[in-house]
Amino acid sequence: MEELSIYIEDLYNHFKSHLDNNKRILFSGPYGIGKTYFLRDFFQNENIESDYNVFHLFPVNYQVSNNEDIFELIKIDILYHILGKGWGFEKQQQEKISKTLALQTYTISKTSSAFKAITQILSLGKSKPITEGADELEKIITSFSRYYKELNEEEGSLDKIKEFADIFEKKKGSIYEFDNITQLIYELLEKQTTVENQTDETDTKRKENVLIIDDLDRIDPEHIFRILNVFSAHFDIRNEDSNKFGFDKVIFVCDIENIRNIFFAKYGFNTDFNGYINKFFSSYIYHFENKTEIKETVEKFLDRKLNNKEIHKRYSSIKEDIIEFLGIFIDSDKINIRHLKNLETFDFTISFFDYYRREHITRLLYWHLINLLLKIFNNDLAKLKGAFSNLKLDNNELRSLDRRKDRYLKGIILLADIEKVNTHFQGQKVDYLYKNRDLDLRIKYSLINAGDYFWSDIQDIISFDSEEFSSEANADPVYGIKKFTRDISLEDIGRLFVVAISELDRKGMLVRK
Repeated sequence: MEELSIYIEDLYNHFKSHLDNNKRILFSGPYGIGKTYFLRDFFQNENIESDYNVFHLFPVNYQVSNNEDIFELIKIDILYHILGKGWGFEKQQQEKISKTLALQTYTISKTSSAFKAITQILSLGKSKPITEGADELEKIITSFSRYYKELNEEEGSLDKIKEFADIFEKKKGSIYEFDNITQLIYELLEKQTTVENQTDETDTKRKENVLIIDDLDRIDPEHIFRILNVFSAHFDIRNEDSNKFGFDKVIFVCDIENIRNIFFAKYGFNTDFNGYINKFFSSYIYHFENKTEIKETVEKFLDRKLNNKEIHKRYSSIKEDIIEFLGIFIDSDKINIRHLKNLETFDFTISFFDYYRREHITRLLYWHLINLLLKIFNNDLAKLKGAFSNLKLDNNELRSLDRRKDRYLKGIILLADIEKVNTHFQGQKVDYLYKNRDLDLRIKYSLINAGDYFWSDIQDIISFDSEEFSSEANADPVYGIKKFTRDISLEDIGRLFVVAISELDRKGMLVRK
């Protein structure tokens, strides 16, 4: 299976420049545009990965947790990332593990013993000697001293940290954000260096540590602002251009418009969103935009697919149409990179004959167009119809619409009026009238057997209430486009596509695989 890979070198260079000049980055883009894909690919690039230690976290995985636990789970994720990188500890690092930190982990792991000692002391009356409770306390002190000694030994220290992470993962809401665990993360991040020039061990370059908080706007609002507020509190307390845990860069990934809407819903429209959100980026919000690159990638992908002779026969004539509609849907955020990945599994060799057993139907070009688009929309008929129902173009595209709408009509009228095609025999040229009162359309056209494919010749388009067709259809001297009695808009074409899709679905003429 051929992958639809998007290599966007220009975007890499642009983001690299932004990364170099900012400690805190708010990386914004609509859901599904490929933000996570881009960031993973960016930091895995051979020219970039040697400069960074990346910690890529997804708080959406914490959805089932209590709000007070969310930031603690972030700490655990960071610890597991550190362990996964296999970072070791020098002897002097071991000595920095304080008794306070050790006592926290010990207390968590030995809760039952500590509770037993406390309850014994509390249960003592004035008449009973306190030594009964003191015996239990002495046992705990002895056990803790042994635990602390082991924790600071060089051998097995990674196991002890792993043990802490395992214990802490089960302990909810017990540790504050600026505790010894945070200090430990600071120390571990600070120590990481790499020798860039092995012939000169004095020539070292420290790798920068990057924390990515992804899908921030896809979690519970309470969780969103718990995370942001903890980071914000750190920025305020430090009063310097620093990041929590000592990360060199922190990247918050979201759709800023979603965050804005959630913020106003939670705090009201009179609150200062800009003043709040400005703390989370150093200079400006980085708006991720890759639509041009995506469209270019799709076009190259189709070029490779059309190298197959049989596929080329079916799709070469409508390649331009496919690219144009995909471009419209990409620009209007109807489809994204996740949708387009479905092209990887689309069967370009498919023919209608395999499903409907009417050989001439295989020659309906826009039947292939609609089935390809249906696959892109995950076989979701409602979403495909919705995309066509709301076709939008910018001013530049509108100026070129007249070059295309006649072609669109020639292809789609055959599917909207599919009954006529089903009764049309090879070699015929017959005039038909398509009527649709809901669309306020009457379209006069000729059905033509144009060699390998059926096509149509649009004669005139009039409003439904008009009495007669125009007697003339003047040709545009530049583009050869006919000027009809009624002008037809892109919205009209979109609605006609919806009718055609419904007709094909009603007759079982759509492929869902």
